[in-house]
Amino acid sequence: MKSKRKNNTFSLKNLWNVQFLNFSNYHLKILTTAVFVVGLGYVIAEVLLMGIPDGSKLTSLNLFSYNQPSLINPERPWLSQHFTQLWIGLALLCMIVRFAVILSSYFLSLKKYDNQMVVSNTYTYSISFVISMLSGLAFVSLLTLLLHSLGFKITEGLSIFELGAHQLSAWIDMHIPTVLHINNYWLALLMGIMLAGLPTYFIHWLSHVSRFCWLVFHRSHHCPEYLHPIASPPAFSFEFFLIIPKTIVVAGVAKLFYAEPLIMELSLWFLAGYCLEIFNHSIVHYDFAANNIIVRNLCRLYGDKGVYHLVHHSSFQQDQNINFSGSPLNIWDRIFGTYRKPYEVAPPIGLTDNPTIYMNPFRIIFSGIAQLWYELKMNTSWLTRFKIIFGGVYYMPPKTKDFLKMASVSE
Repeated sequence: MKSKRKNNTFSLKNLWNVQFLNFSNYHLKILTTAVFVVGLGYVIAEVLLMGIPDGSKLTSLNLFSYNQPSLINPERPWLSQHFTQLWIGLALLCMIVRFAVILSSYFLSLKKYDNQMVVSNTYTYSISFVISMLSGLAFVSLLTLLLHSLGFKITEGLSIFELGAHQLSAWIDMHIPTVLHINNYWLALLMGIMLAGLPTYFIHWLSHVSRFCWLVFHRSHHCPEYLHPIASPPAFSFEFFLIIPKTIVVAGVAKLFYAEPLIMELSLWFLAGYCLEIFNHSIVHYDFAANNIIVRNLCRLYGDKGVYHLVHHSSFQQDQNINFSGSPLNIWDRIFGTYRKPYEVAPPIGLTDNPTIYMNPFRIIFSGIAQLWYELKMNTSWLTRFKIIFGGVYYMPPKTKDFLKMASVSE
């Protein structure tokens, strides 16, 4: 009795070792309800939190937001006059499309795949998503308390990364000259859209070639072998670390050729693309996204949407470093040689060669950090420790342990 009571005791070790594998029909009913409620709330919140335009400003619903720049431009009154209506229309379309794909993806998956697998994966990776978000919130909260103790306002702590990014952007605007003046509005807009994808390409590429970025930020996103829109860990589990460097690159590059940020145009462009983003992680919609002429060509136009992104999740060896681009026609992938044409049928999805992993949300999110900690502790050479942090993704130190895969490497 004593031993049994001990085994039932809550502990961090139990949280680390438990696997989400066996579920009943009762769990299936709960999950179905959760997918409907969370899916509806998720699409409403994510679109509205982007900010609702009032015609002159982009007013965020975030209670702790900073003042947004004015959107009205007297040189383009036609867009200024109708921007609010266009934005709201696209936001409503985005909500409808995303919610429809989330629901249909779930119910089509129950028909196509084993129900236990669907429930297990959806529970595991949905909880992984929540853990990742809560971890980020906890970090920002600690930063808030630290800043408050130093005399800053609480609101500054909650938006510190965005504030820092905008302050750096303002500094770049003052100190980086416009060396190539493009007077043609449409050409400037096209170049703005193209160049905006360059930092996205670089950061995504880096997350696959740097072992630190891969293990800490990005591996969790590639774990699922069954992709559902709300059952996939964030692309960058601690993405707030990347906001400032990305903003520096975007602002710096854009300032070289055009003096105006084109806020209205780019916000409409990226919002329209967000309608298509929902197909990025819906494996049961692969055939539809590949064969529907409208969806396929719109995804091709944006470059990183639908099957063009989903094939990036392929578990084939040859697909480890492909389709990073966030620009029209995958322009940066084509330039840097990382473009892969989508397959006619959906490829197997997941980590390379589909290793057996722990179906545990804590391991999925934190196993990379645990591995780095173990390696730094067990390897005493400072050169080895340097490579552990700054080495390539294929580097393996003399002593290592993979806390994610069931067949771990340990010496």
